[in-house]
Amino acid sequence: MREIILYRHAEAEPAGGGRPDRERRLTAEGRETARQVGFQLRHHRRIPQRVLCSDARRAVETAELSAETAEAPAAVERVPALYSAGPDEYLALFADQPQELDRVMIVGHNPIIAEVLERLTGERRRVRSGDAAVLQFTVAEWLTIAVEMRATLVAMLPEEPPRSAR
Repeated sequence: MREIILYRHAEAEPAGGGRPDRERRLTAEGRETARQVGFQLRHHRRIPQRVLCSDARRAVETAELSAETAEAPAAVERVPALYSAGPDEYLALFADQPQELDRVMIVGHNPIIAEVLERLTGERRRVRSGDAAVLQFTVAEWLTIAVEMRATLVAMLPEEPPRSAR
């Protein structure tokens, strides 16, 4: 059993304002969402063994805050190609994971996160900033993920609190 946590970076400051797109930072709400996702990953014992992210500042901040809060055992790895990668590049990245790992988190951008999620599950979903989809694959080797392309969506994070608790 393998799991991919497919994570769209948390809320970032608006585009423009003279700052290059790759340099946009998370908002205060985005930082809180990233921590909340990390807490929920730890709470549900879905701690990523490897964390890969786009080199855009908002993706790096999301990955680092979530990984730190989840108490992930490895440092966040920046993968510049994730900034503009398409679904095929994501699938190739999934297939290229070390065999000793069972759970990998990948932090990237929309619309690709939503496209990859749909391609792997067959479900079209709205993926908001800060949403993380936990996908489970019933494969023995990472390499077969690109071939079989079947996944079960086992969780969408952050989980919403019950309406009575709001």
